[in-house]
Amino acid sequence: MPILGLTTKKDTPIETSQLGKAWKGKKKTQNRAGEDLKDKFRLEIPAPYDKVIMAKYGTMLPTELRVFFPHEETEKVFETWNDAVTIQGLQHRCNGERITKEVVTKTSYRAGKPYPKRHRQDCDRPCLKGPDEVICKQCVSTGYLKFYIRELFGVTGMQQVIVQTVTGINDVVGVTKQLRAFEEKYGSLSKSSIPSPYTWNYVPFVLRRVPKDISRPLYDSKAKAYKGGYGRGTAYPIVITEDPEWLEFWQNHMRRQMILQMVQDGHTALLQPEDRAILQEMQSLELPMATVSGQLPVAEVEQKEITAVIAESPIQPALQPSSDMSAVIESAEPVVDTFEAADQDAAEAYREEMLSREPRVRAGEVNKVLKLEAEILKDLWGGVDQSSGDDAAIASEYIELMLLHYAEGHMVQQRDATKLMVRLQDELGVVDEGLAELFISELPNHIRPAQKEQPTTFNGVGID
Repeated sequence: MPILGLTTKKDTPIETSQLGKAWKGKKKTQNRAGEDLKDKFRLEIPAPYDKVIMAKYGTMLPTELRVFFPHEETEKVFETWNDAVTIQGLQHRCNGERITKEVVTKTSYRAGKPYPKRHRQDCDRPCLKGPDEVICKQCVSTGYLKFYIRELFGVTGMQQVIVQTVTGINDVVGVTKQLRAFEEKYGSLSKSSIPSPYTWNYVPFVLRRVPKDISRPLYDSKAKAYKGGYGRGTAYPIVITEDPEWLEFWQNHMRRQMILQMVQDGHTALLQPEDRAILQEMQSLELPMATVSGQLPVAEVEQKEITAVIAESPIQPALQPSSDMSAVIESAEPVVDTFEAADQDAAEAYREEMLSREPRVRAGEVNKVLKLEAEILKDLWGGVDQSSGDDAAIASEYIELMLLHYAEGHMVQQRDATKLMVRLQDELGVVDEGLAELFISELPNHIRPAQKEQPTTFNGVGID
């Protein structure tokens, strides 16, 4: 049975728990807020998942985050309130007109003994702001941006979200406008409008903090009051963009759909030379032999619809670039995504640092996680092929045998354990103790129930 108001279906959101948090500033010191990190995010993610972040980003203070959003609507992805917060935490929450939630102290019990506990409860009473105030003095406009980090999605699934706290009217309004624009463009902030298997059919986004020149009211920190007037300053608001690779794929798909629609409407003569070249490519596609659910493949449908129109209005060859332009194209250097290159370098440096340690140190760190007995370790060491003379390779093989032995003792078949180990190493890039921690956390998903023993007798009579 559900607990009313706590675990009832209407009160339980899609994400069942919060994996971690993302912040725009350093950790607070005593009663002061932490210094702004400017173009960086600060991630608070528990072990062993922080190893994935270190392997992919090389730091817990990345300059960008590759994310998916868990919901389709802006209001669910980015929850915004006017929050009154003190040292003790949240005091009350309002929507600008009515206070909808407040924190009260109630009596709770632990081991039969009463103690005071802060408790959030719903309420409905007027906001405390004055008639000439946009927001009451106690409140701060606050938004809670929920997302999955793309590199963690394959490990944690769709039940663990990261929450980015955004404060200030400008930042809250800015993030809301960006999300609504994407929702209008794609019809959803989560579900992709075109098939996208490599992103689990999600729309992939990138979060960055970009410097922006702004005007701020002058504030006296000692008097804790505004002086009047404004001064110039630099802020680093959150900027949301689509993943560049996915966006290019989406644009190419939509362009082909528009070309096909123009051909169907008889507007072939209006196509630009580049579009005519794409149309010719679509016409010459080799059709796949198999179909899905009795439907024709997309390429075959496009070609059949195009063929009839092409017979009536033949397409002229696309314009070829001049010799001068060809030389420029051939000499042009490819554009490199500096963010992606930096991430790959950091991840590779992290792996090299971990793998360059002495074999004894590497195995010791792994066994701190596995906690295997000395006799077992001795037997496993005897099964390592040491003929190569490569200490790093020998240590890696030894660690893999340790993991497989641990999995065998936890009802996971060697084949499944090997697949899990390869996925964590190749796809996530984690090694040694990070690999062991993730390996242990994922093992319960691969446990197979033990097979029941077949009876040899029935009512005292042998079955054979």
